[in-house]
Amino acid sequence: MSILGVVITDGVGFRNFIFTDFIVEAKKKYDKVVIISCLPAFVYNTYNLDCEVVELEVFEEKFPTWLFRKFKEVTHLQLNAKNNFGIRDNLALTKTKSQTL
Repeated sequence: MSILGVVITDGVGFRNFIFTDFIVEAKKKYDKVVIISCLPAFVYNTYNLDCEVVELEVFEEKFPTWLFRKFKEVTHLQLNAKNNFGIRDNLALTKTKSQTL
């Protein structure tokens, strides 16, 4: 038995997987499709998907986790900014514009 798990974390994922024919095509290739969702399960009722929906509980990020994730993000940008305009542009958003010194 082949099972496909689709993780939908936000509205963008909902749009990309539910508003398209992805689930219909996936059901043709897999015996079972399971949607693992950060969105409430009732939002899928309207679409008659005929697949299992597993609703994840809401994760509230604590400050230390956020701080570590932010450090990791900025470090990644700094390490890869040299020859990539998009990364340099995103890195510029993290720089302060205030004159503190």
